[in-house]
Amino acid sequence: MTRARKTIYISIIVFITLIVIAYFFYTRVQQNHFNDLSQAVQSAYEKTTMVKATRAEPSYGDEAYNIVFGDDKLGHPLIAWVSAQGVHTEFVDKIFSEEQVKSKMKERGENIEILRILPNKLQGHYVWEVFYKQEIPKESDKYFYDYYNITDGSLVDTYRLSLQ
Repeated sequence: MTRARKTIYISIIVFITLIVIAYFFYTRVQQNHFNDLSQAVQSAYEKTTMVKATRAEPSYGDEAYNIVFGDDKLGHPLIAWVSAQGVHTEFVDKIFSEEQVKSKMKERGENIEILRILPNKLQGHYVWEVFYKQEIPKESDKYFYDYYNITDGSLVDTYRLSLQ
């Protein structure tokens, strides 16, 4: 075996070892986050009619929530807000939908790029939180949070993020 070949093999082994170490470090650091989401899904199963979770995400509004998306035993999609105070659910077919929120945002202008839409709770209202970027000519991009009432789609509030 030549010296160049040994160097290549050693480099590959070191690279693979570093990847494995990085993976274990990442999972160790994120373990609490993963555990919180798993507990939220378990709470949604126990305290609601949800039997299948499709997605869970953290959300911060009036208080910290984990939002769990899923289906009940009849296959109807629902959303659960899980917090230390309890669980609130809404059936997706009975609320202002995420697609309707997207349509409402498109009506506001062409220079809007939606970055995230997530259920939340703000000022006592269950809302859709829309985080978006708006391009303004001759200025830098501006970032906003819009909050739409989840039952009727009315605008609850808008927050503009600023570095000033």
